[in-house]
Amino acid sequence: MANYIIIGGDGKEYGPVTDADVRQWIAEGRLNTLSKAREESDTEWRTLGLFPEFAGAFATAFTADATPATSAEPGALNDGDYDLDVFACIQRGWEAFKENLGTLVGATVVYGAILVALYVVVSFIPKLLPGGTDPAVMLNGPHQAANLLVNIFLVPLVSGPLTAGYCWLILLVIRNRPTAMGDLFAGFQKCYAPACLGSMAMSLVSALCFLPFNLAINGKLVAILSQMQGAAPDKAQALAQQMLTVFVGGLPIFLLCFLPVIYFTVSWMFALPLIIDRQLDWLPALKTSWKMVGRHWWHVFGLVVLTGLINVGGAMLCCVGLLFTIPMTMAMSLVAYEVIFSRPKN
Repeated sequence: MANYIIIGGDGKEYGPVTDADVRQWIAEGRLNTLSKAREESDTEWRTLGLFPEFAGAFATAFTADATPATSAEPGALNDGDYDLDVFACIQRGWEAFKENLGTLVGATVVYGAILVALYVVVSFIPKLLPGGTDPAVMLNGPHQAANLLVNIFLVPLVSGPLTAGYCWLILLVIRNRPTAMGDLFAGFQKCYAPACLGSMAMSLVSALCFLPFNLAINGKLVAILSQMQGAAPDKAQALAQQMLTVFVGGLPIFLLCFLPVIYFTVSWMFALPLIIDRQLDWLPALKTSWKMVGRHWWHVFGLVVLTGLINVGGAMLCCVGLLFTIPMTMAMSLVAYEVIFSRPKN
């Protein structure tokens, strides 16, 4: 009977242990398909998902994970600490993406097309108000309020469960589970209300953070845009320069508003995965993500920065590259989710 050496979520080696020990740790959630392991007599490290002898153990664990969470689960998820290796998350996410390229890119195409169509449709709603086609009027109170309400409360009715389903599909890929395009829409069946409410809460907080910036520049922009209506070309050019000056002048306020948005976004980045994967309600999911990310916030932020740079590179390739970089970086982030919330217990 073979013995195994395991690398835990803390980066330390455990073993040698028997296959029975490995199966027990899988059942307890201490190991996942991306945990590194090797046979004692072997020198090559592989992810546990590539060991056929443990496929049945993961199938059993996956069935158990599908059980709705109990009220005690958020507290259990908050217990203990973790050691997040950012570069290991990037490497493992890349491996998962590379091995499931067609599935992830196909899901991203569908996911992106739905979101683009959603934003195109809802962008017309504020324009239905009187004067909605006038750029100056669109920045006035009623139209601005309508635009905020649409993005905070209407868009999440689709984007929340859809994004949760996108996370779910990628988690299935990471865990080496069978996937289908229907998994992309699992959020509409598994967790529609919590995903909507969680997405609304995050959108509301972001909107409130940017409120000082909007109040600082909107009035000035309305005045400039009103003067540009029917203005001579030379005056229009001068007004355009004034508009640029307004934006530059408001940049310090924008940066001050952007800092809390970054903090909240990083702190809550695992809320939707927790909602659909652990069946948490929206508020416990936000609290759990906040608490666990907060223990090593800068490590998680470093992962966000690195994956963001990868997506910037994808955007520079005529945005077509995003079809590849978005699922790749989502896989990297969800590997971090697996480490944080399915870590070995020492």
